[in-house]
Amino acid sequence: MIDRKRITITFVGVAITALGFVTGLDAAPSSHRVRALVDSLEEADARQRLSAVIDSLLPQVRAGGDSAFLAHLLVLHGGNWARSGNAAVAEPILKEALTLASAVGDTSYLCAALRWLAVAEGALGRWDEVRTGCDQLLEIATLRRDPSYQGWAHFGLGWRAVALGLAEEGVRHYRTAARIFRDLGESDSEIWALNGLGTALHLSGEFDDVIDCYEQVVARARELGSPIPEASALNNLGAMEFSLGDPGRALERFQRAHLLLTEAGHVSAALLAEVNAALCEARLGRLTAAAERLEVLLEECEERGLTIRRAQAAGKLGEIYLDMGRSEDAARTYRKAVSPGNVIHAEADVDCWVGLARAVAARDSLSRAISILEETARMYTGRLPPEHETYLLSHLALLLSAAGRANEALDHALAAEEIACRLGMSQNRIDALVAAARAAARLSQTDTTLAFLERAARTWEEAREVPLDPEWREERGRRGSRIYAWLADLMLQRDGDRPQAAFDRLQTFKVRTLLERMRGPRGEAAPRDVITLAELQCRVLRDGEILLDFYAGDDRSLLFAITTDHCQVVRLPASAVLARKTDAYHDLVADPPPGIESPAAAALRRAARRQVFEFLLGEVAALPGEHRTVYVSPDGSLNRLPFGEIGMAAFGEQPVSPCWVIIPCATVLAELRDRPAREVSADTPRVLALASRGGADLEGAVREARHLHQRYRRVDARILDRTTGFRPDRDLVTADILHVASHAEPNDQAPWQSEIRFLAPGDSANLRAGDIAAMTLPNRLVVLSSCASASGRVVAGEGVLGLTGAFLSAGVPAVLATLWPVDDLATVDLMDRFYRGLARDLTVAEALAESQASMRSRPETSHPYYWAGFVLVGDGGQTFDLAPRGPLHPSLIGLAVVVLLAGLVLIPWLRAAGRRPTSASNAPPP
Repeated sequence: MIDRKRITITFVGVAITALGFVTGLDAAPSSHRVRALVDSLEEADARQRLSAVIDSLLPQVRAGGDSAFLAHLLVLHGGNWARSGNAAVAEPILKEALTLASAVGDTSYLCAALRWLAVAEGALGRWDEVRTGCDQLLEIATLRRDPSYQGWAHFGLGWRAVALGLAEEGVRHYRTAARIFRDLGESDSEIWALNGLGTALHLSGEFDDVIDCYEQVVARARELGSPIPEASALNNLGAMEFSLGDPGRALERFQRAHLLLTEAGHVSAALLAEVNAALCEARLGRLTAAAERLEVLLEECEERGLTIRRAQAAGKLGEIYLDMGRSEDAARTYRKAVSPGNVIHAEADVDCWVGLARAVAARDSLSRAISILEETARMYTGRLPPEHETYLLSHLALLLSAAGRANEALDHALAAEEIACRLGMSQNRIDALVAAARAAARLSQTDTTLAFLERAARTWEEAREVPLDPEWREERGRRGSRIYAWLADLMLQRDGDRPQAAFDRLQTFKVRTLLERMRGPRGEAAPRDVITLAELQCRVLRDGEILLDFYAGDDRSLLFAITTDHCQVVRLPASAVLARKTDAYHDLVADPPPGIESPAAAALRRAARRQVFEFLLGEVAALPGEHRTVYVSPDGSLNRLPFGEIGMAAFGEQPVSPCWVIIPCATVLAELRDRPAREVSADTPRVLALASRGGADLEGAVREARHLHQRYRRVDARILDRTTGFRPDRDLVTADILHVASHAEPNDQAPWQSEIRFLAPGDSANLRAGDIAAMTLPNRLVVLSSCASASGRVVAGEGVLGLTGAFLSAGVPAVLATLWPVDDLATVDLMDRFYRGLARDLTVAEALAESQASMRSRPETSHPYYWAGFVLVGDGGQTFDLAPRGPLHPSLIGLAVVVLLAGLVLIPWLRAAGRRPTSASNAPPP
């Protein structure tokens, strides 16, 4: 009889050491020879080879009529499939093994079959069958006095309890299993039980104990060389960290877990790690990539019959569909994953039911959505982890508020907030407080609403400090946008529209992460460091400057129009309304016209421009015209607008002031202006012009770089190819102005992977946004003469993430970039005019405005497509001593004057000398 431990414990690594031994078996092998083959299997993790050998042996063993050994092979075969996550394949094999073992009365095989059958049925979500099988296993193991199988019976019961949300029961069974395995010295089994104990403790909200438990498992699993329990602990630890607000660290855990599980061939668990990684991608805004990944995973789960994994993948995929505005796809995905009254896995089910309610509400079926969540709350009462309970209650509160049932909504929201506060779940607490604020607003309790929003804002400020990765901190803006514009509006109402307190409060929210990037690895943008309205007016803004500071919120938006002695606040519609207006206008002006614009088309375009201007700036229309420079700090979708072009609605088509400059926020402007000016030595190149020799589509870029070298002094022009020894870390610091003429590859899914591409993808000469942001650059101006170099992913409160922000982070005070793909020849013309302006001592903002006005005045380039996409970001007051080459240079003019004067003196003298008599000594001979 095969040793019990080979089936129950060391089965993880069963392999065939001598596959050639199988080939020598006769057509009807004796059970003795087959048993010798099975007993020769060793721990080398070759499950696929094992399954292939057993498949080849089964017909012969069946023909031999040895039921006991057939049961033995079926247990090995089914357990192998169950461990690999192929539950649908494993289940019938193990049921046959169970029947045979019962028939022959072999309790060893019976226990093994029950153990692995519980694994398969649990993966399929059949929790009643799991309980029945584990109870039977516990009874038989007790009769056999077999503590190891008693431990596995408790393990299975703990697994079932956690899946159904029964925290105390799960903790009790897992603790018992861990104790049994520890007493037996079965370390592998003990760390599995500790892994399960961690999930049960998580369910009960004992978070400190959870982290300690999982970290203990990871350390011990690595010591024992057990990748699967290590991966399971990493996955669970990642889920824990994600819920506590550090998704960057969580993603690292999920990726490591997925690698370990894939290498070990554990399909089901690897799929879970992949689902979790997709959730992290979605949280970063990479919705398309996350959706594609989950669609593939969902198909794989359905093919393999993995019901729990299917529900988990469906829950996340549906959520992404909702974020993408695909409510019908979301509803269909959710409905396929769950059914009323059928509890498969409490956490996954609740995600799907909440998502279904959101999808139904988005299709104007509010009462039906509320019914779904109320039934879900009844179904899972007392059976959910805390974060899922707060998630359910917060969403139910939002729907109830929308339906006018504000008192009920407030009760649910406060219950969710109490749980989240007690357990330190900051993100869930923010959701609950926002839901409570909505309910209080419905009840016309203004002071209470303001108090809830203040608590939510403080929680947000604390929560965003948790992730160490700046990219995750930027993503915090998405939640902050639900709070701050609303909070500031209520503060304005309370203070009689006196703006100082509201403006100061908003500055703690906007573009905090960019400031942290600018200040270096240890830099922090704490609330006390951001600019106040008084400081902005007294020491940052200059005479003749105005700041238009926008804040886009879910329910309302605000505009602060600020000068050195004035501040006016304008209330604007919600961010979704702004997005519809701005996106439509962006598409209108960013598309290349078919030719010279007709008068009728130009009139229609100007009418659309006037509408956008009145919509955004109508109440402050007079202010920009009174100032030389208008700084605009957009928010959300407003970052896509060419404000300089829109401003023409107030001043006609003639070249006029003001100059329009984009600034991420008022505090960034202060930061840039507070930095000491860089001293440039006489031998430092004034301009470093970089261009890529990349084919016909980059001829204009090469021409730009060469033209700068030919026209201006102290210009280092480099045309990069594979033979050029260009090193960004060394060469970018050599000039006052960095001019880049090449392909830009904005990446709105992963903005810090955006790239300026000189050579082939992956070449070290290419400039990636994340690498640029980590540098310290002395350049005072960067000109990105590339397609859509100012575009990227827009994050509420953090602006546009990508190349422009990267250069600001690196310390560059001004960046000239493009909002859309620009015309190659028109760009060459505009850049020529721009640098001519700099050579005449115009500021950067003035030089851009003048060059755009010149382009606008010509019929062939009057359409905004050709010029309005160029935007200046940062401090527009920079000036440069750019000296032209050629006869127009002042020194050459002076030399010419000297030569002319000398000529005027010498020519008469030479003529007079020619009329004098020749001396005797020089007389010709007679």
